[in-house]
Amino acid sequence: NKDRHHNEFVLVGGTRERMETLARHLATSILGRAEEDFSFDHSFQNSRYSGYLVGPIFCVNHGIGNPSLSVALHEIFRLLYRARCSDVTLIRIGTCGGIGVDVNTVMVTSEALTVGFEPYYNTSSLGQPLRLPTGSCRLGRRSSSVQGRQLYVPGGQRQNLLCR
Repeated sequence: NKDRHHNEFVLVGGTRERMETLARHLATSILGRAEEDFSFDHSFQNSRYSGYLVGPIFCVNHGIGNPSLSVALHEIFRLLYRARCSDVTLIRIGTCGGIGVDVNTVMVTSEALTVGFEPYYNTSSLGQPLRLPTGSCRLGRRSSSVQGRQLYVPGGQRQNLLCR
């Protein structure tokens, strides 16, 4: 259907600068364009977020913490719905510390854990408590790990502690 937009991935991260750097890197490495030949015509920037559309990849920052991430995701999902995008993979790009993990190691999260080490995200909707599983897609984890090895980037898969 030509009314549908072809977005395959949404990459979200904390800072505008980090997401712009990522978008520029994707433009040169995936699209094969020289950085100076690429313009972010389909980008947006307001007082809260900046987004960069690079081919089928949408890079957007969300600020710091769960509250700003929640608002950003709500707005991103509205944009995707209005653009009639479907079957989109959402990936959170960010920094984290790890016990026993070397510096510059890329880790792919298998599941996020609460402070009680449970694999759930506890929230509420319309006054009702929700307990949502935090596991990630096994195929996506495997694909990410394989791509990291092809790029000679040290990495692995681990559980990650959710911060609230």
